[in-house]
Amino acid sequence: MDLSTGIMRLDETPRRASVLSTACNLINCAIGTGVLGVPFAIRQMGAVLAAATLCVAASISLFTLNVLCRGARVYRASSYQELVRKSIGRVASHAVSLILVVCIFGTCVACTVVAADAFKEVNARCFGSNFPILTNKALIVSAMSVGITLPLSLLRSVEQMTFASVFSVLALIYLAAIVVAKGFEPMSTLIHDD
Repeated sequence: MDLSTGIMRLDETPRRASVLSTACNLINCAIGTGVLGVPFAIRQMGAVLAAATLCVAASISLFTLNVLCRGARVYRASSYQELVRKSIGRVASHAVSLILVVCIFGTCVACTVVAADAFKEVNARCFGSNFPILTNKALIVSAMSVGITLPLSLLRSVEQMTFASVFSVLALIYLAAIVVAKGFEPMSTLIHDD
């Protein structure tokens, strides 16, 4: 480690995360919020425009990943933050970090609201009007934030989130299996008037 900058060299960077943990975290980041937004976007745009837009977005993502991988090799950077700092400078890297924090915070808030809406719907179906407190959105958001998000946020390393990441990936696989299975049913059986 360079003591003057506190930066580790590429060959000194500790590798503590397992392949499973890394894969599950990557899948959650790449697919997680897309599961919520993509179906709505496809419905709004129509199949042809949505397919074209997804192809363009995938191409941009692949190009960006290629640029980042090449840059990591050229600058011998072992993390995104290190690559940004080495390629555009310390001041600009702080600006990029601030933009990422704002973006990630917004995503976290949006996911919390969507999850609260889902919990509210599940609680309403399970308990009906017998327990109105269980369908109180403010209470659900508070409980999720304090009971789930805060403890996971306080973990010392991403490796410690392996259980949560594996659970999320399994939930995504389960959801995908249900969607595929329902896709083979006639449309008339999928419409329920509640």
